[in-house]
Amino acid sequence: MDQNTTFDGSDGNAFVLVAADNVPDRGVSSHSFVFSRVDLQSSTFLPEWFSITFDGGAGTFVVDELKKPEGLNTTLRFGARSVVPGDYAYAARRDLQGNLQTEHCYAKGAGVFRIVAGKTNVISLGDVLNDMGSDPDVALDQGATILTAYPKISAPLVQAQQVGSITFPPAKSLGWEGCLNRNVTALTVISATP
Repeated sequence: MDQNTTFDGSDGNAFVLVAADNVPDRGVSSHSFVFSRVDLQSSTFLPEWFSITFDGGAGTFVVDELKKPEGLNTTLRFGARSVVPGDYAYAARRDLQGNLQTEHCYAKGAGVFRIVAGKTNVISLGDVLNDMGSDPDVALDQGATILTAYPKISAPLVQAQQVGSITFPPAKSLGWEGCLNRNVTALTVISATP
């Protein structure tokens, strides 16, 4: 991500800072974390979605990763982008190795995070390989340190709250459409908090 990226929260959008741990950096061209906007009250997917892409070490992809400042010793990696505010399900992770794409679809249980307008929202995904959570407070603190290298991202930093979890019917084809079947709008809310 360009260190001249600007976000102050005044345009009504939100900024997302995704923290992931144990992201493989060898043997895979890229990793993309895919989020789809949902309406928990009507149990439907909305049209907005975004992905955060990390380079797997090949150095050939335009990625959303933020550069760590010197002296920050952490295994967490951070990626970011501006998004439409709302509730987003962490629907899938796509790994690209050469020409082979593997998709990990979380149709049997996807966490839903609330992305607040005018803020820099930190989502802590934890350990990517083992699906184990990491301390969200650590991600928030280290995210603040990372953002010191991006002075034009000045919107207040907050922790994105997990507001529920869902299941949904996956499609049978490969790729992005293979996880979220855009022809099926219904999802099942497993849990939700206001």
